[in-house]
Amino acid sequence: MAGIACNILLSNDEASQEFTIPKGRLTAKKDEFTCSNVRLQGGGTASAVFNFKTCVFTMTIKKTDIEIGQGEANFGFEFADFSENTDTELP
Repeated sequence: MAGIACNILLSNDEASQEFTIPKGRLTAKKDEFTCSNVRLQGGGTASAVFNFKTCVFTMTIKKTDIEIGQGEANFGFEFADFSENTDTELP
């Protein structure tokens, strides 16, 4: 499972933007996968913790431009066998 990637997709009617933490950049520990200041495919850097014992994940994306403006957008997230998306309101 150490060869997994993580994909984040933001989209609306005008634009679509995807960020990918490349395979091999997430480090497996006892109950979690982590990465720190990883250069993203799609621009910017990310730090993340996916804790499987508590079923919580935290991710920060920095140093990038979000092309999606204000208003409704679709947020998608894929990690291993997990894939989910939801509509959200951007400020």
